[in-house]
Amino acid sequence: MYRSNFTRRYPNRQIDCAYVAQVTLSSTTLRVHAILAFVQDCVRRKKASTKGVLGTSLWVFQQYLPQHGMHMRGRMEFSRRKLKSTRTLANVFLVADVERALVTRLTFFETRQDWYQLNGVPHTLGIMLHGPPGSGKTSTIKAIANKCKRHIVTVNLSCIASKDELYDIFTTDTVSDVGGQSVELPINRRLFVIEDIDCMLSVVLQRQFGQEKINETKEKKEEKTFTLSDLLNVLDGLSTRPAAA
Repeated sequence: MYRSNFTRRYPNRQIDCAYVAQVTLSSTTLRVHAILAFVQDCVRRKKASTKGVLGTSLWVFQQYLPQHGMHMRGRMEFSRRKLKSTRTLANVFLVADVERALVTRLTFFETRQDWYQLNGVPHTLGIMLHGPPGSGKTSTIKAIANKCKRHIVTVNLSCIASKDELYDIFTTDTVSDVGGQSVELPINRRLFVIEDIDCMLSVVLQRQFGQEKINETKEKKEEKTFTLSDLLNVLDGLSTRPAAA
């Protein structure tokens, strides 16, 4: 027996509906356990076919940091939850001129890919948000995600241990959740949110005024870490991937 709930939408109203389907299987050659095994195999195949599929909902991917600072599966992992927000650029408080400029820029980014190609400009868009807590940064991010129909991928630079992890986040079409499941998430469906961008200041100072390495072990370890140059390179490298924001 199978039960499904759904909503049928009409121009002026919507009706909650449900149906129950019952299928009877019988066989003149198979025993009950064989039929049950067949049904279980069908269920398994169906689950496998939809594994890692996000559907039509928007999601928030939050970078996950293990307790001991190690990633057991060799790549960054993300917790995920559905983006349940009614924020839009129309109901987020913004200065009128700022709102118009933001809407214009987002619309141009979404609809004028030909301009980027013609002028040899990477089809990417970067927006700097700053201000004290409560000033609307998170609400604006959710509004942009809803407008552009993109999944939010939150990146904390201080939690990235190597260049490989940095490149993995910005260049692959899949992400790993905390359960080890690989989720298809194309670059052109992502809205990257880079937190604590100011934490890179220490990297810049280290590169400019850094002291000499103490030993060979430390040298090898530092070779794996990334610098501001690596971050800028990987962001610019997104020009080979369509519509990164």
